[in-house]
Amino acid sequence: MIQCKQCGKELEKELEDKFVAFDVQKIEKENFCSLEHLKSWRTQKITGMCTALLLGLIMVVIALVASDLRPLAIFFFLPYMIRQASHSFANFFSGGGFGSFITFFLVLIGSITFIYPIYKLYQEIAEYARLKKVYPL
Repeated sequence: MIQCKQCGKELEKELEDKFVAFDVQKIEKENFCSLEHLKSWRTQKITGMCTALLLGLIMVVIALVASDLRPLAIFFFLPYMIRQASHSFANFFSGGGFGSFITFFLVLIGSITFIYPIYKLYQEIAEYARLKKVYPL
């Protein structure tokens, strides 16, 4: 039986595919019992993404102002990638298996590059834009 991601309520058969989103971090489909719960989940995800990027921007500004920390400015995506890694690590311990193990290390390696974080950020933004088109959020 499928449960609502927000409230844990078991969904009836006709509601199982009515309000659906894809969680880019957990790499899985999420079901919701109502549009309000989907909207709340989306808002939480966007807030987390923006907070992580804002922390990265603050780190970069501090690194650029302090002349001896300038090499650390490349870690703009570090808080964002820690957010991604925490989800991958949680999936690994909850039975995600070898795929989650590989994902976790790709995220760690990707935290010092710009290509992987930009790709993940693009995936998240694309999913939230798709949700806005599909559901009147």
